[in-house]
Amino acid sequence: MKKYARRYRAPLATVSLILLTMLAATTFSIRSAYDANAARAESDQERVQTNAQKIRAEDALTTAEQKHQLAEERREKAEQLEAEAVQQRDTINRNLYISDIRLAGIDLHNSNIPRLHRKLERHVPLNGDSDNRSWEWYYLVAASQQEQTTLVGPKSQVDDVDWSPDGMRIASVGYDGVRVWDASTRLQVYENHDGKMLKRGGAWSPDSIHFA
Repeated sequence: MKKYARRYRAPLATVSLILLTMLAATTFSIRSAYDANAARAESDQERVQTNAQKIRAEDALTTAEQKHQLAEERREKAEQLEAEAVQQRDTINRNLYISDIRLAGIDLHNSNIPRLHRKLERHVPLNGDSDNRSWEWYYLVAASQQEQTTLVGPKSQVDDVDWSPDGMRIASVGYDGVRVWDASTRLQVYENHDGKMLKRGGAWSPDSIHFA
C-alpha cells in the first residue's frame, strides 16, 4: 500500500486537490444558495410587512371616511329634525294666534278687556320667536283702550278703512281721496285727493310704509 502510494503520489495529490476544490465549490454554492434564500425570505418578509402597513393605512383611511360620513349624516338629520320642530312650533303658535284673536273679538264685544289683553300679550314675540301679529292684533289693542275718537277729515263717502300692519297708522279711501292718520295722536299725517282714481279699497304694504 505504501509502495502504491509512493508510486502514485502525484496523481493522488492531484485527485485530492480536485476533490478538495469540488468540496469547497460545493460548500460555497450551498452557502451562496442559503444566503440568497435568506435574503429572498427577508425581502419577502419586508414586502409582506409593507403590504400589511399599506392595508392598515387604507383601512384606517376608510374608517375615517366612514366616520366622517356618519357624522355628516347625523348632523344633517339633527338639522332636519330641528327644522321640523321649529315648523311644528310655528304652526302651533299660528293656530293658537288665530284662535285667540277670535276669542279676543268676543271679549271685546263683551267688554271683557282684562281677558282680551291676556290673549294679546301671549303673542308678543320673545327670544327671536316668529311674529304672527297682523293688523287685527293692533286693531284689538287700539279698540280695547276703551275710548272713542272721531277721525276728522273725509267730507264724502268713505269706502274702506285699514290699519297698517304695525298698528301705527289708519288709512281711509273715499271719493275725496286717501287720508292717513297717526293711530296714537289721531292726527292726519297724509292726504291725496287722487284717491278717487283708486278702486274702492286699498291695502298697506307689509312694512307699513306704502298704502295703495
